[in-house]
Amino acid sequence: GPRARAMPPSLPQFGVLLLSAVTCYILGYHATQVFPLVLDSNDALALGEMSRMCAARLREAQIGYFSSRACLFNVSNSGDWAAASLYLEVWHKLSRMQDDKCAFVTVGLPLARDAAAAGGGMQYALDTEEWQANMHGSGAFRDCATFTYATPEQVPVVQKVVEGQRHAYVGPLWQDSDEAGSLDIEYAKVAAAVIDGSVFVWISDPHRSPTIFKRFHGGLSSKKVAVIVWHRNIGSVAAQGALKDEVDYMVSYGYAVYLASASPEAMGHDYKHAVRPNAFMRVDGTMWDQSFAVMNLDLTLSLVAVRLEHPYREYLESQRSLCPGSRSAPGQSVNNMACECHFEKFTSTAVDNSCGMAGLMIAKGRFS
Repeated sequence: GPRARAMPPSLPQFGVLLLSAVTCYILGYHATQVFPLVLDSNDALALGEMSRMCAARLREAQIGYFSSRACLFNVSNSGDWAAASLYLEVWHKLSRMQDDKCAFVTVGLPLARDAAAAGGGMQYALDTEEWQANMHGSGAFRDCATFTYATPEQVPVVQKVVEGQRHAYVGPLWQDSDEAGSLDIEYAKVAAAVIDGSVFVWISDPHRSPTIFKRFHGGLSSKKVAVIVWHRNIGSVAAQGALKDEVDYMVSYGYAVYLASASPEAMGHDYKHAVRPNAFMRVDGTMWDQSFAVMNLDLTLSLVAVRLEHPYREYLESQRSLCPGSRSAPGQSVNNMACECHFEKFTSTAVDNSCGMAGLMIAKGRFS
């Protein structure tokens, strides 16, 4: 079917046509969920790679899925916490000894989801109750040594929140202009407490991520940081470029990068709210498409960078990918490899037209 983003914006009924195009696009993929391919190649694949033809299938499937379900990737649906919960499930199964500890690093305390969307001030919008519930719900307090960095004013509040938790460190968040402070400097404390590949870093402030990345060379090079989660709102041309730069920067250190989606569920026993993980879409390298960075959609994305060699990447690509049959083991020939895309596990949650890209554009008044 036609790709919605290729339609000229000058058409008077652009919104209606775009909704129709997106619907046809997705229905086309539902009708053809398995793509058996016989590839004319005997080349062996490297770690994290897929065949060129399978990559093309996955890329188009991801564009279609995002076009119809973009709202599920908004930070308000807690894809970041879904990523944390899934990671800790994988880590817990892999931990060799009961005393092994992962490290969960929080850089900047989150704003309340609703307050953040409304532009509330930090002093009023800080939601330690939700953060604490999610730390418990994801298993971070149970399984990990926690390192939490907050503004000097917030430190006493957070210290009170973590009272009684084992291996919980709370420290002041450094300023961007402070040459004496950076995540790399603080990372020395973290690295001393954990084994290889067991550090999870969550950057809650989208305005800080570029500075933090560029001053985290030691941590990223250490191969101990398994996962980094951060947020990005596309509100300007500069933010569009920043998102792509961040993705490429993580790739340069040996990471695969995903967009995380989730669906809200009924309240759980230990949660303030519970979430169900949906598709995790890989967006680095040839998987990137500019449709993931459309401006001004009231959409703040949760991005998840995972070291290529970490088992969590294998889990995401076998259990959370739209096309789980598109990968091979390192060294496996791509000859006669099947490229399979299965959407049914990610489309059980009903969404209306307002959830898709076109609906978000209409809501924002991008066209009438």
